[in-house]
Amino acid sequence: MVWDRIVIRDSMGVYVNFNFSRDTEWVEVTRYHPYEGKVTIVVHDASILFIRVPEWVNREKIRIYVDDMERPLVWQKNYLKLDKLSKNQLIAVSYPLRWKETEEVIAKQRYRLLWKGDTVIEISPQGEKYPIFQRKHMRSNRAPMIKREYTLPQRQIHW
Repeated sequence: MVWDRIVIRDSMGVYVNFNFSRDTEWVEVTRYHPYEGKVTIVVHDASILFIRVPEWVNREKIRIYVDDMERPLVWQKNYLKLDKLSKNQLIAVSYPLRWKETEEVIAKQRYRLLWKGDTVIEISPQGEKYPIFQRKHMRSNRAPMIKREYTLPQRQIHW
């Protein structure tokens, strides 16, 4: 159901609800997390766009660009609103990723978790037989970009 609702459209416009990479008939979303606090969106068919920003993001540090021109932030609840968009325009939303350390008890074991944005990049203890969260490469602030082609199915299955 989350996949189905990453991008939706209603009478008000197109909504990007989750910062996950996905192509739809309305927009193509590319997420740069956890390397960079950045999301890019290519417009296919969306004159009005609403982009949900995670609640942990510092609103004062957000920047939004349309075709490399900075735009003022227009908020509608937890969404940034852009209008007067046309096909093939490139939107970029950028913000600093938060670093956060937490302690959690999982299966009666205490762990220290290091978060970058909304991603756990380190956990200790890692485990002896099957060490987990070996993600030191995610400390980088530059996303290793790989060009991918998305395939839009002829028919969407909505759950």
